[in-house]
Amino acid sequence: MLLYFAVRYEDDVTSNTWDSHTTANNPLNGSNNQVYETWYIQLLNNWHTNDPVSDREILRNNEAYAFQGNRNPFIDHPEYVNTIWGNVLSNTDYSFNKNIKIYPNPSSLEYVYIKNIEDIQIEVFSILGKKLTKTSIKKSNHTLDISNFAKGVYLLKISNNQNSTIRKFIKK
Repeated sequence: MLLYFAVRYEDDVTSNTWDSHTTANNPLNGSNNQVYETWYIQLLNNWHTNDPVSDREILRNNEAYAFQGNRNPFIDHPEYVNTIWGNVLSNTDYSFNKNIKIYPNPSSLEYVYIKNIEDIQIEVFSILGKKLTKTSIKKSNHTLDISNFAKGVYLLKISNNQNSTIRKFIKK
């Protein structure tokens, strides 16, 4: 709702009718292109990621549309959060290691292999950014159990002492 507020009223936020953005604990940043302070956008993104859209929110969005004729786009398209505020939320601290292999990809099996990197930490994220698992691996070839994952696209953050890389895999 707060992200929808920022998009819907972004041109009005800097007008004289709004409280000063300098008030203590006020998350408004005084601009009409970001609306909120960066810390607040990060907080909202954290909530957005860790509490995905529920069936109840979809129902409420449909009912609001039937009554008012407008919808909350972040209920229909949660990916819009990164599209709009991605430059504030982005992190460029990842390097690309071409030697790492993930196969089969896409996988219809209950596992994928991760090859050519050792002494690593693996974190699996949903496409919406929710962390699903975290594990440490000492050997260079590892089988990652994906049997509990639904069909979809997942991101792996693979880290060792030298660097981190992000890889995508698909479960069919």
